[in-house]
Amino acid sequence: MERDLTRYQPVGVKLWRAVYSLPISYLRRRLFVWLKIRSGKGLAVSELAPEKAAQEALARKAVNHEVRIPGEE
Repeated sequence: MERDLTRYQPVGVKLWRAVYSLPISYLRRRLFVWLKIRSGKGLAVSELAPEKAAQEALARKAVNHEVRIPGEE
């Protein structure tokens, strides 16, 4: 007799996903959208190569010197 493993997950696993894993994933996706590495809802299918995202950020900075690149002081 096989059990559906997702149905019988330990309470600790469910708690971990609800409290930590899902909110962190959401915040991480929003950060990637803000950094213009991803678009839309921040799903990985929309991800640009990190090098391409950096090139686009530098190009925006070259056109408008007031543009702030993330990580810049």
